Amino acid sequence: MLTPMDFLPIVHRELSVRARAPAAYALRLGSASGLVFVWTLLVTIPHSVSPALLGHSTFVAMAVLVLSSCLASGVFLTADCLSLEKREGTLGLLFLTRLRSYDVVIGKLAATSIESIFALLALFPVLGLPLMMGGVTGAEFLRIFVLLISTLIFSLGIGLFVSSLVDNARQALGRTLMTIVAFSVVGPLMSWIYSFLWPATQAFDFVLWTSPGFACVKAFGWGGESDFWRSLAVILLLGIAGVVGACINLQHSVRVGDVLPAPIQSDQAKSRNIVTLFGGDNPYQELVVRQPSLVRVWTRVFAVIAACWIISLLLVGGGRTSPLLTCVLLLYGLHQLLKILMSIEATRRFIEDTESGALELVILTDLGVKAIVCGHYTAVRTALSKPAVHLSVLNIVFLLVIGVFGAGIRLPGDLRAFVSCVLLGGILLLVLDLRALLWCGMWKALATKRQQRAVGATLLLVMIFPWFCIFLCFTGILFQAASLTSIVTMVSLWFAASAAIDLLVAAHAKRQITEHFRELVALSYTATKRTLLQVH
Repeated sequence: MLTPMDFLPIVHRELSVRARAPAAYALRLGSASGLVFVWTLLVTIPHSVSPALLGHSTFVAMAVLVLSSCLASGVFLTADCLSLEKREGTLGLLFLTRLRSYDVVIGKLAATSIESIFALLALFPVLGLPLMMGGVTGAEFLRIFVLLISTLIFSLGIGLFVSSLVDNARQALGRTLMTIVAFSVVGPLMSWIYSFLWPATQAFDFVLWTSPGFACVKAFGWGGESDFWRSLAVILLLGIAGVVGACINLQHSVRVGDVLPAPIQSDQAKSRNIVTLFGGDNPYQELVVRQPSLVRVWTRVFAVIAACWIISLLLVGGGRTSPLLTCVLLLYGLHQLLKILMSIEATRRFIEDTESGALELVILTDLGVKAIVCGHYTAVRTALSKPAVHLSVLNIVFLLVIGVFGAGIRLPGDLRAFVSCVLLGGILLLVLDLRALLWCGMWKALATKRQQRAVGATLLLVMIFPWFCIFLCFTGILFQAASLTSIVTMVSLWFAASAAIDLLVAAHAKRQITEHFRELVALSYTATKRTLLQVH
């Protein structure tokens, strides 16, 4: 008879350790408290609607917020779990025992997902508060409950699958993000464009089933219930397929011997060749430039999304608002995507050099702290300057279309002026956000030993306020004012506060890096080596 130690021993060990970890309790308390704060904010703002409608709209807003968190779980939890083992060389040691590939994959899934599952379970009682307010049926709550669990499995499964294919943290995070975006956004977008151009046919409706957002819409009863269950089944199957694919890829890596710490050896070899780079203006900048960035990923995604954006822009006119709204959403999505890629790129080099020990060697050379920091900053800023120009061009084109063809779009003159100012402000905020993300990412890369944690901390410090304002716009709280003047005032304050946060965070991060660089490197290096000793 199999004992728990014989069947999935890594799962048994990880569940025993993680279930009682202080971080698990803190995450559950923090998640539930945060959602309670959001619910309190939504219900205490004066509304001119019935309690039933308020309860339903509050439930929709909270469900969308939790769904977004579930989609992001794969990027921050499982995207780098297997690739990290490859870089540290511990994956080969695991397979010297009687462990199989599914033991390792399911064990890693349990280790990375247990805290997120606990947090999700802690959120369900809070999601039940709108149920007592009225306007929400038990069937809707049950559908959302099942959808959130399936979306979490979907995101974690994709992260595991991508992590089994690569051995680099930056590639793991970027590819996981792009895969989740492709399933969640690109398919429904293509289906919408096709149905708009040829409304009589429904040949591509099946691509909607891969999107958790589509399933969320159907879960609220907006459309056929059968579409919800089809979409739910597809999402769950994709997550399970990701876990199975990770097992197969890991088993193949073992057979071909691709579980040795070759990446670490390669990074150390590169660090030994630093002396050969001293002919340039900044050797560390050349080191950062030598490795490929996520600009290639951006170019491919931008080509697809920009094509859809141009098609939607051509469909604007005749009083139709859906193409105009699609243009706004696509442009906003591209802005946020570039900011996420900036946070990944800003944290990559310092994290990799800390893991390989190269950063310690660089400090011992004749390079000063200023040269290292300026070299990294200049290399990343130069690499992502072209994507920023691409987005600025789209903003200007959209601005010209609204200004020249505003009458055909049937937008009032005051509203056209307001949208034009928002587009110009978006360009300014894009520059300030990217600068703040770059400095903050470099700081968090030195203060944090894992890239996904550094990326998450960077995004929270810089983007939490504007994202929360967007969430309030989604719920309609910011637009409770009756006049356009009040809306303009609130949006202006929003932009000013976001710009102030960018400047303050960038200044603080820059000061921390320039004044405490060696201390941060020593702390991160010690923490990384302590983690390696615990793993071994």
